[in-house]
Amino acid sequence: EPLGSGVDGPVRAVAELNGSLFLGGEFGRAGDSTSERIARWDDGLVTGEVGAPSIRRGESRVELAWSVAGPTNLSSFEVWVSPVIDALLDTAEPPPEIEGPIGRVAPGLSNDFEFVDSSARATGAGYWLRELGPFNDSHWFGPYLLEPLPPGARLGRVTPNPFREAAAIHYSLAVSGRVHLQILDAQGRLIRTLHDGVQSAGVYSVPWDGRLESGSPAASGAYWARLATDTGIQSRQLIRLR
Repeated sequence: EPLGSGVDGPVRAVAELNGSLFLGGEFGRAGDSTSERIARWDDGLVTGEVGAPSIRRGESRVELAWSVAGPTNLSSFEVWVSPVIDALLDTAEPPPEIEGPIGRVAPGLSNDFEFVDSSARATGAGYWLRELGPFNDSHWFGPYLLEPLPPGARLGRVTPNPFREAAAIHYSLAVSGRVHLQILDAQGRLIRTLHDGVQSAGVYSVPWDGRLESGSPAASGAYWARLATDTGIQSRQLIRLR
C-alpha cells in the first residue's frame, strides 16, 4: 500500500521512534526499482545523504562534524583515515593504505555527528566515512582532506586565554629563519609587533602585556596573534578582559 510521499512496497517491520512511525521492507518511489529500506509514514524514505564534514585542527587533535539529510537518521558511521594525501585526489574509493576504523559513531536523536581523532598526523591525512545502514548495507563517503601543518614553524597555545594582564604566545621553529609575531585586532589591523627578526630553531614563548604599540592598554575584546615565517602564516585568537 502507499506509504506517503509516493513510496510503495511490502511492509516487513514496524517501529516507533520519537513519535514517528517507521516501516521496514522493500520500498521504492513510483517508477523506481525497489530495495530494502526504511520508510517514514508521513515523510517518505529516510535518506542517508552525508554532507561534507567540517574539519578543524586543534592543539593535538582533529575534530570532524557532519550532518545527514532527512527527517531522522538510523545509520551509524565508521571513521577511517589514510596518511597518503596525493593518492586521494583522483579517487572515489578508499585506497589500499586506508587505516581503521579508528572510531565508530552511533546513531542519536539528531542528524548531527561528531568525531575526535586524538592521534592526528602533522603531515595531514584523508578521512573517509563509512555509513552502516540498518539492513547491513554500507556506503563510503570521502575523501575529506586534512591539510598538513606548515613545515618549519608551528603556532601553539596562548596562555592564559582569556587573559587580563598578560598572555604568553607559544610557538616552535624547526629551522632558523625570519619571524614576524604580531597582534591584530578583530578587524585585522596591526596593533602591536612582538618580534621581527631572525630566530634559531627552537621553542619560544613571547609575552604580550595587553598594550598597543603606543603603550596604551588595549580594549577588552577578541584579538589575533599572527606568526609569519618563510613557510607560511598561522593565526590564533586570544581574548582580552578588562
